Amino acid sequence: TKPKKGEVVEEVKPEDVRVVQNRWVVPAGKAVHLVVQFSSPDIGRYNQLAGFEVVGDPRSHPISLSGICVYPTISTDYRNVYFRKVKTRPQSPLVNRQYIINKQAFEFGPLLAKKPSEGWREGEHPDNCSRMRITNNGHFDLHVEFKLKSSMPPEEGEGGGGKKDAKKASKDTIDNTSIFLLDPPEMDIPVDETQELFIYAFPNQNGLVEDAVMAVITDNPDPAEFPLSCVGDTPRVDVSLESDEKGVCKGLTFERLLLDKTDSQTFAITNTCLLPVAWILAGCDALPKEVTISPESGVLAARSTVEVTVELHAIEKKIINERVTLQIRDVKEVLPVAQEVPIPIVGEAYKIEVDVKFPEEGVTGIDFGTVKVVDDHVKTITIQNTGKYTIGYKFNVRRAWVAELFEISPAEGQIEPGGKTPTVISFHFNKDHALQTEVSLVGANDVTMSVIEVMTDATEEVVPIKVSLQALWNKYSLTPARGIHFGPHVYNTVSNPRTFTLSNLGEFDFNFTLFRYADGWEAAGGSADEGKKKGDKKGDKKGEKTGGK
Repeated sequence: TKPKKGEVVEEVKPEDVRVVQNRWVVPAGKAVHLVVQFSSPDIGRYNQLAGFEVVGDPRSHPISLSGICVYPTISTDYRNVYFRKVKTRPQSPLVNRQYIINKQAFEFGPLLAKKPSEGWREGEHPDNCSRMRITNNGHFDLHVEFKLKSSMPPEEGEGGGGKKDAKKASKDTIDNTSIFLLDPPEMDIPVDETQELFIYAFPNQNGLVEDAVMAVITDNPDPAEFPLSCVGDTPRVDVSLESDEKGVCKGLTFERLLLDKTDSQTFAITNTCLLPVAWILAGCDALPKEVTISPESGVLAARSTVEVTVELHAIEKKIINERVTLQIRDVKEVLPVAQEVPIPIVGEAYKIEVDVKFPEEGVTGIDFGTVKVVDDHVKTITIQNTGKYTIGYKFNVRRAWVAELFEISPAEGQIEPGGKTPTVISFHFNKDHALQTEVSLVGANDVTMSVIEVMTDATEEVVPIKVSLQALWNKYSLTPARGIHFGPHVYNTVSNPRTFTLSNLGEFDFNFTLFRYADGWEAAGGSADEGKKKGDKKGDKKGEKTGGK
C-alpha cells in the first residue's frame, strides 16, 4: 500500500531489498512498504505485471510495472545535424561544405593546401569552417566529448566492436588533428536542447583527406560518428604554348611584320586544379608601345579557361625581344606565388626598302622621246633591294594596247637583300616591228611595278612607272602632186627643163633614191626585202615616195 499522508517511511537502501521475499504478514492496522528495483543488461522498454493475493480473499490485486533502459544520446539525423545538404554529389568540383545524402558524409570540398590555421578560433577563416547541430534527444542531461576517429585507439573508435574489429584496424593510424579542428571539444547539453559544433579543415597536402567526428557521450559506450572529408589542392594552370625539352615555355614568336601592320596571337590559360586561382602577367608595364596584352590579369574558376590576346604593332623598325611572367596564386593571396611561367615575346618590325633608278636622273619614269613607227628602242631601269629581306616584284600594264607596245623583261621575279646585285629591267619598244600607227604617250601611268612580300605573297607597295613616247611616220610632200607634163615638143630637140619639189614634213631626216619604176627597185641597187620593208605592202605606183623613206 501507499504510505498515508504524513506517515514517515523509513528509506530502504537498494542493497537491502535484494533479498527475495514473496510472503508477508501484515499486522492489523499496519503497512508493509515494498521497493521494486529495475535493472537491464540491454537497452529497451520493459513491461511486467505483478499480482498480490490475501489469504482468505479470493480476489487478486495486479500491479503494472514498466521501465525504460536507454543511453544518453544525441541526434544523428542528417536533416537536423547539417545546415546544407544535397541528394547527390554534383559533377563539378564546386562542392562547398555540404552533406552528400547518398554518400552519408559531409564534404568540405576543395580547400587551399598548406594554408596556416592561425586565428581560426577568432573566425579569420570562414571558408574553412562549417557548423553542426548537436541536439540532446535522449532522456538524460549528457556530457559529450568530440574527437577525430583517426586520433582514437582502434578499440574506442570502433564503437564497442571489440577485439575482433580492432584487429581489422590498421596499425598505422593517421592523426588528422592538425587538419580538422573542433570547437568546442566538449559540451554539457540538457534534454531537448541544441548546441553548435564548429569544424575547421586545413589540409596540409594535395589530395583527399577523410575522417569522422566521434561524439563520445558519458555513460554511452557507442560514440556517434559523423564522417567528413576535404580535398587539399594547390593553385596551378596549364598554358597552351609549346615547351622545349626542359619544359621551358617557348613563348610567342611573331613573323616579321611590315611597318603600319598589326599581328596578333592568342594563348589559353586553363585552371587544372579544383580551386579558383588568381593570375597576372607580371611585366606588362615594362613592355614597349608595340606590344599590347589583353587581359593582363583575372580570377579563373576551377576547371575553366581564359584566352589571352597579344598584339604586335609595327610602329618603327626594331627587333622586339620581351618577356612577361605568368604568376598563379590563391585568390585571397594567403600563400606566396604557387606557379610562375615565363613567356617570351619575340618579333620584328621592318620596312621594305626599294631603290628604283630610271634612265634619266631627276625623271621618275621612262621617256623614249620621239621615235619612228618602224623602229624599235630599249630603255632600262635598275631596281635595288636595300632592305633586310628578299622581296618580289611584278610589272603590270593597265591597258592592253599599251601592253602590246612594250616587252618588259624580266616581268617578275625576286630580288635578294643587301643592294649588292641590282636587277636590270629592260623596256623594249616595238620589238617585233608590228606597230602600224602613230602613238603618243605623255607621262602615262599604265605601267606599274608591284612590290611583293614573298613570305605572304601580298602586294605591299605599287610603284607607278610613267612612260612617255611619240612614235611618228616620216612625212613628206611631192609637188606637183600629179606628175610632170612636158606638153608638145619638136622631135629631136631638148625640152625646157621641168622641176618637182620633195619636201620633208616630218621629224626625221630621210634618204631618197630616184629610179625608173619600170625597171624596178632591184635595178637601182636595192634588195627585194629592203624594198618591201621600205615600200608599201605591195610596192605600188608610189615607189618614189616609198623608196626615199
